[in-house]
Amino acid sequence: MEGRKNDNSSKRLVSTFTLMVTILTITLCLLGAIAALQPAPVTTSTYSFYSSPSEHIFPLGGITWDVRVNFSETGGKADFVYIGEATDARDGPPADSYDTTKPPAPPTPYIYASLSDNLPAPYDILSKDYRYYPGIHKIWNLTVQWMPKSPYPSTTVTIFWSRAKINTSEYDTVILLNGAGVQVANMRTTGSYSFTCPPFTPQAFQMNCTVDTKPPQIINRSPGTGETGDSYTFNASVFDDLTPKSSLIVKVNWVHGSLSGNDTMTSVGGNYFVKTITLSNNAISDLTYHFYAKDAAKIPNINYTSQYSASITDDEVPEISADSGGVSVGTGDSVTLWVQATDNIAVTGATATVDSTPHAMTWNGVSSRWEYVYTAPTGSTASHSYSLSVTDAAANTDSSGPYTITVNDNDPPIITNVLATPSSQLINGRVNITATITDNINLAEQKVRITGPIGYTPVNASMTLSSGTTFYYNTTYTITGTYNYSIWAKDTSGKGIASTTSQFSIYAKLNISTLLVGWNFVSLPFNQTITKTNLVVIYGGTEYTWAQAVSNGYVVDVIWLWNRTVTPQIYEQASSLRPGYGYWIYAYNICGLWASNLNPMTSTNYITTLSVKWNIFGVPVNLAVNKTTFIVNYLGTDYNWTQATTNNNPTGGPIVVKDIFGWTRTIPQGYFITNILNAGECYWIYSYQTCILKRTL
Repeated sequence: MEGRKNDNSSKRLVSTFTLMVTILTITLCLLGAIAALQPAPVTTSTYSFYSSPSEHIFPLGGITWDVRVNFSETGGKADFVYIGEATDARDGPPADSYDTTKPPAPPTPYIYASLSDNLPAPYDILSKDYRYYPGIHKIWNLTVQWMPKSPYPSTTVTIFWSRAKINTSEYDTVILLNGAGVQVANMRTTGSYSFTCPPFTPQAFQMNCTVDTKPPQIINRSPGTGETGDSYTFNASVFDDLTPKSSLIVKVNWVHGSLSGNDTMTSVGGNYFVKTITLSNNAISDLTYHFYAKDAAKIPNINYTSQYSASITDDEVPEISADSGGVSVGTGDSVTLWVQATDNIAVTGATATVDSTPHAMTWNGVSSRWEYVYTAPTGSTASHSYSLSVTDAAANTDSSGPYTITVNDNDPPIITNVLATPSSQLINGRVNITATITDNINLAEQKVRITGPIGYTPVNASMTLSSGTTFYYNTTYTITGTYNYSIWAKDTSGKGIASTTSQFSIYAKLNISTLLVGWNFVSLPFNQTITKTNLVVIYGGTEYTWAQAVSNGYVVDVIWLWNRTVTPQIYEQASSLRPGYGYWIYAYNICGLWASNLNPMTSTNYITTLSVKWNIFGVPVNLAVNKTTFIVNYLGTDYNWTQATTNNNPTGGPIVVKDIFGWTRTIPQGYFITNILNAGECYWIYSYQTCILKRTL
């Protein structure tokens, strides 16, 4: 706050105004005489509530909260004071380091606001009044005085403050009282108060701050008795001195039998709270409960009552909640007759009466019900009547029924011994599917369902009885691959059944290569290993097994392979041909080399694993392949052909040699360098590293 400066402190004057004209005249004369010694008075108030940060300077160490209370009037005059608390402040005398005096008032017109805390001069009039933190109840005394110029009009004064600052305090209620002790504002919920201020007469106000320490009062009004399985309403009147009913949290914590709850109660008018529950249906023990109430204080006050109780009486009879009702059963089969019931204590027994004959029922703890297993006659479909009853410990009963047990033929056919012979067959070969099918009455229909590879038309064909209960379906297949089949049957009662799905396979013969006279460099053009016994030689349009072709002098029996994995690498005899490898075969005649008994093929980009030094390999696909499509995988990383055959890889040099060597089968035979690798032929390649050779699909 900016004060007026005098030439020296002994010349500081405080102007006093009264309503009497004579005193006013004398005062004006004195002011005129002194005017030559003082600066001219300013025309606006020297108390501005738009303060800069430098206007609020105080020791920060112990302050927990403070708020600036501002005063302004319609003519633009204003003033302010600070109130707050600090952990090292003091209430009342003597003054502490936080208490700040208020300088004398400026020339009229002005508003002069101040605080008082019964401190001796010069601290009897304060601009800042800090009290000890924390507190339970404190009052700050505020005074505001309107000093106008003639003709001494009244004005409207507005007191305003920061609610956010107020609400940082520990107090639950902060109310502004006028001089008559009447509340004029709730300072936590409103930010200002305006009133008509007369001239000259100081207007007294109080900021009354209170911490709510009183818990809510609870009066139990609940009934003293109840009945099992019925509703029960807790009633309580709950009052609080500061928290309105809408902000109270009221709960009831209760236990009855196996049931319990900690439930919120609802206000139903005034301060009356209720909560309705359903009592346990299987307990006659007392209902015990506590009430809990919490107010809305900053540190909530809680009242948790001692235990109350209500006696619960048993007036229930057993009640059937569900039963098996009308049932159907197949001839010779069993059906479970069952009943579920509730009772306030317990159901002690149950009876199933079938065709006037009572049968004791057994308790099934897993299904939580009483059960009786009824077995229908095997040779009759006549209906039967039954009823159910339950009894509790007090001999109270409840019953249901009568119901009808309907007996019918519900046994589907039985399918066994499902078989495809053979389970692996060459293309155009015949597969015989058989099954044993029986029924308790009569069969009406039996079929086989067959699905196969692409191009095969699915079959849903009737089967033929061969003898007894054995049925068959026999046909040939022209498409290689795996076939799925299942058997389906239906009896004269319309009951159908299907077997699980089984499989058989159709294999084919594939051309490997055409052998010319002399040495032939051969590889498999498919991804499947072939034994010599599954090789077929076609000469002059006739098929020969490998053994027959050797015996007839068409080929040499020994097939040579290059063992790439041993040191030193050597030729060895081969008993089978593996995809990705190469073989030497000598033929005395031009003939075709085929493979038989092949399985369905799988597609893969894997060619072979190369060893260090020389490798004989072929691409296991039935088409010509360019070496530029090769991928070399070294230590888990793929490299294209250019990268693998140059220095563009981690080895510091090529992984494999770029030149691939093929073999000319025609006379004169010999090696040649090639970029294209044909199906059924094999090639030499040199590798510097152990690596995997793949291709781009």
